[in-house]
Order: sequence, then structure tokens, then C-alpha cells
Amino acid sequence: MIYNKEKKQTEYISHSAKPADAVAWKVGKLIFKSRDLNEVIADIQRKYNVKIRVEEAYLHCVVTADFNNEPLARVLKVLAKLLNITIKHENGEYKLTGNGC
Repeated sequence: MIYNKEKKQTEYISHSAKPADAVAWKVGKLIFKSRDLNEVIADIQRKYNVKIRVEEAYLHCVVTADFNNEPLARVLKVLAKLLNITIKHENGEYKLTGNGC
């Protein structure tokens, strides 16, 4: 979302997110519609206050998924299935590995 000074209004720059989806996090929802994994991971890290490392091959994988107040373990399990990856928890962080999308 950006503020356009000339038009004096807020504009949404994402083609894939609706305004309602963008604020869904306020009620515990995570809604991803054709979003790059790097954006998805940033949202998950922020919501669950965790550190997640992703192999370079996955950063631009596209994710479409909705989570409604799901626990972190469930969110990561769904991502693992969607992207055919492995998730390990070690040294206080989660690590996503695999062959890439």
C-alpha cells in the first residue's frame, strides 16, 4: 500500500491481495494469493515471532493458502506439502530445504 500525494489517497500496489486480505492478520488470519514464498515467510515470522531460513531455490515459489488462526506447526506442515520440502527445527530456527519449485 502506498500513499499517492497527488491524488491524496492510499493505493494498493499488489495485484493479488484484496484490501480485506491485507488486514486479515489483525484477526489472526494469514491469506496468501499467488504470493512469493519470501513474502509468505516474512508474514509467518512476524505473526509467530520465529526465524525461518529458506534455501535460495524456494524464495520465488508461489504460494496460495489461507490460514485461520492455525498453529505454527500446521502452517509449516501445509507449506511443506505444497512445496514438497522438508522443514527442520534446529538451533532455535526453522530451516526449509528441498529441490526447489
